Amino acid sequence: MHLIKNFLLFCLFVVGFGLLYYPCHLQTGGFYWDRVYSNQPNDPRWDIPLSAAEEQDLLRILDQPFRYLDHGAQCYVFASEDGKYVLKLLRCHRLFPKPITRWIAGQKLFSLPFLSQLQKGSQHTIEKLHRCFEQTYGSYYAAYHDLKEETALLYLHLNKTPEWGLKIPFYDRIGCLQVVEIGNLLFIVQRRAEPVLDCLKRLVKEGKIEEAHRRIDDLFQLLISRCSKGIFDKDPNPISNFGFLGDKIIQIDIGRYSYDAARKQPEIYSREIRFIATRYQNKLSYTLPVLKDYPLQSVENILKEQLDKEPVLL
Repeated sequence: MHLIKNFLLFCLFVVGFGLLYYPCHLQTGGFYWDRVYSNQPNDPRWDIPLSAAEEQDLLRILDQPFRYLDHGAQCYVFASEDGKYVLKLLRCHRLFPKPITRWIAGQKLFSLPFLSQLQKGSQHTIEKLHRCFEQTYGSYYAAYHDLKEETALLYLHLNKTPEWGLKIPFYDRIGCLQVVEIGNLLFIVQRRAEPVLDCLKRLVKEGKIEEAHRRIDDLFQLLISRCSKGIFDKDPNPISNFGFLGDKIIQIDIGRYSYDAARKQPEIYSREIRFIATRYQNKLSYTLPVLKDYPLQSVENILKEQLDKEPVLL
């Protein structure tokens, strides 16, 4: 009887915890400050040197409040008070192992079977996170050096710089204020763009269908330009990963780039572009039906222009 009572109390505790945790998680967007701090040592591979003038420009951009905007798989996104920039804080808990995981993986005292399995699991977690870290940082670095204009990327802060001493006010999703020393965080600074879907909806609402078509053309021109540099995206979502700065298309999400020289060939990247266009049409078919047939048409026109310039089997 006593055992059943304890079991029921435990079940009530679990249910109560879930009822409290998940609403809070939804309210905050999953953002907690402990998730954006890292004990990872600086790595000179990821240093981004700045001139004195560039550093002053960066510190000027950062010298204002930032408010929670959204989150993705790799970053929490905050918008600047002046509306011109986004600051993306890396979700370090997804990139770096916890100290306890490192400690368990490094022990040599675990001889019991279940402790041995725990250690192997910790080692596997560390290896998996290391691969993720290398891929993510490599993607950011590629974006900064080879696609800076195409991504409106202003700065990568992939190593900590506590010597800056600059403190910034951040407002989280529920409006709580936290003043943070920005040099202790890992972050990305980009110009803030209007999401592609928002832009197309606005143009359709205004009856500017031809301009909406031109914006779609710009999107696929950007994708082809990127492919021609031997850079491909493992998450090529044309709806959520791109935006417009005025009339200029940029890629917002920069965390899935990889180099592959073979993909420079039109016969290779044309298949990828057509696949992306098909996904785009599927999305537009129920959000903006008036545009639903245009993405594939746009791609075929652009690829035909490429074929006319350089005869290659597409």
